[in-house]
Amino acid sequence: MTQQHCPSCGDEVVLSSGNPSCDYLIIEEFPELILPAPSMSYQNKYQKDEWTPKKILANELAKVGMNVQQFYMLSVYPHSDNSPTPNESCYDWGIEQVIERIPEYRGIIILGGNLCKFFTDYELKQVQGLSAVSSKYIPSDAPRVFLPTLRSIYSTGAGEFRLGLERFVSQLQGE
Repeated sequence: MTQQHCPSCGDEVVLSSGNPSCDYLIIEEFPELILPAPSMSYQNKYQKDEWTPKKILANELAKVGMNVQQFYMLSVYPHSDNSPTPNESCYDWGIEQVIERIPEYRGIIILGGNLCKFFTDYELKQVQGLSAVSSKYIPSDAPRVFLPTLRSIYSTGAGEFRLGLERFVSQLQGE
């Protein structure tokens, strides 16, 4: 059951996004995919388009044959105030909630360097996009991929992100 208030601090939290009975899970550190986010304008000679993290994710998933509606999205720190130094007890509560939910899903995408380090003990740059990275929190037979946050795609481009998604999909097809 999704909480509406954080049991650590009592503040209101951002509810998770998507259907909890989906087959796949996306774990993010802060609710970038769930909260309305500032958009980045992309202007080409034909049209102006607005891009948000969720729209970028939907676009990248579509390119590998998946749909964002196939994923349930959980934020470890579900407060709308995503300060650079979150309340540690709130963060710990979020981690507990995520770990509890992981076994329910057939595949997991984990976004962000801090979460990668927590789940694998590796830096994201060491395992970004790789599919066989072990984690004591993720069942060994569950396809998984560790990727940067969507925010970083604004500046670095989506090439490595898409490669990681392609490897994730190939793991799913290998089931």
